[in-house]
Amino acid sequence: MFVLVRPYTMLSAIALRDQAIGAPGPIQMLPITVTVNDACKVSGLGRTKLYEAIKKNELAVCKVGTRTLIKYDQLKTWLDSKTVAKVA
Repeated sequence: MFVLVRPYTMLSAIALRDQAIGAPGPIQMLPITVTVNDACKVSGLGRTKLYEAIKKNELAVCKVGTRTLIKYDQLKTWLDSKTVAKVA
């Protein structure tokens, strides 16, 4: 299970309105993409290991300008595929 270091929330005006009318806390959303640094934080892996996976085409990236972005869902799927079953 992933836990984001900094939660992503909806627009602050909506959160303030919901808080004023007594609605539950702000809506927390998972990001669509994360930077390589954020992927390191949520996965516990180093930059070198992530870039090796990118180079081997195990993990696809989106390039926006000079930024390298990894789809959050794909990062989770890739990590799930690396899970090994415990031997009894």
